[in-house]
Amino acid sequence: MKLLSKKIKQLSIEYPQIDKLLKRGQRNLDRILDIQYEVEDLLRKKNFKAYNILNRLLDSCKDELSVLFESESLNPDIFQKIQVTIEGLFGSKEFECVTLFLDKHVNDQLDQLAPDFSHRNCLLNRKIEKNISINIPPEIIDIVTKGILKNAFEYTPDNGKIDISLKIIQGHPELIIKDYGIGFTKEKLQLIFEDYFNPPDSDDYSTKKPFDFNAGGKGFDLLRIKIFSERYHFKIWIDSNRCRFIPKEMDICPGDISLCPACSIPEDCFNSGGTTVRIQFSRMDH
Repeated sequence: MKLLSKKIKQLSIEYPQIDKLLKRGQRNLDRILDIQYEVEDLLRKKNFKAYNILNRLLDSCKDELSVLFESESLNPDIFQKIQVTIEGLFGSKEFECVTLFLDKHVNDQLDQLAPDFSHRNCLLNRKIEKNISINIPPEIIDIVTKGILKNAFEYTPDNGKIDISLKIIQGHPELIIKDYGIGFTKEKLQLIFEDYFNPPDSDDYSTKKPFDFNAGGKGFDLLRIKIFSERYHFKIWIDSNRCRFIPKEMDICPGDISLCPACSIPEDCFNSGGTTVRIQFSRMDH
C-alpha cells in the first residue's frame, strides 16, 4: 500500500478517487492487524472488550456501504445519513462527564418517559435515595435508564409491577431495576452473560411499539449499555428466573396476569419469575 501510494504521488496526478480507495484499503489492513492482536489477547486470556469489536464491525460496515452507494446510487447524501444514524445508535463520539445528582436525574427522566409507557397497566414503584452524586455524561444515564426500563416493561405482562431503586451499597451508588415478568431461560441468560445480548425471536415484534409487552425491539439496548459500561467505567449485573408456568422459550405468556390460567391473583405471577438488572457506578472519590 505504501509503495503504491508513493508511485502514484510520483506521477503528479491528482485523482481524489484513487486516494480515497488507498485510504480505505489501509483502514481494512489495519483492522486485520487489530483482529490478529485481539485473537492473541484471547489466547492469553486477557480482558476482551465488546466495545472494540463492535466499533470495528461498524467501521467495516460503513466502508462496505460506502462502496455500495458509490457504485449504485447517484445521491451521495444517503450514505452520510446512514453513517449519522449508526453513530447515533452506539454513541461513537465521546460524551462529556459532569457531576450530577443521580437521584434527581433519574426521577426527571422517569417523568419524561411516563407518557411512553402510560398505555401499559403496570405499576412502577420508585424507591430512590436523595443526594447521590456521580461523575458521568447525563446522556449515558438517559440511555442506561431508558434501555433497562424499556426491557423491563417489554418482559412484564399487564397488571404486573416493576421496582426501580437507587441507593448506596458498600460505598457505591447502585441503580436497580427489577421486573416481575416472564424472565429469561437459563440458556438465554447464558447468552447475555457471554455478551451476545440477543433478543428473543418473534414474528410480531414489528407490529408493536416500544414498552409494549413482548415488543422485543432491535435488541440493542442491553448491548449499548454493555458497551458504555466499558467506556465509562460502571458495572452491570443481570439475574433472571424464567416464569415457572412458561418454562420454555416457545411457551407463551398471554400478556396480562388476569388472562393467565395459572394465576388466580397477581402475587402468583410476582412469585413465579422476573429479572433484576443492577448498575453500579464509581464513587465520587475515584
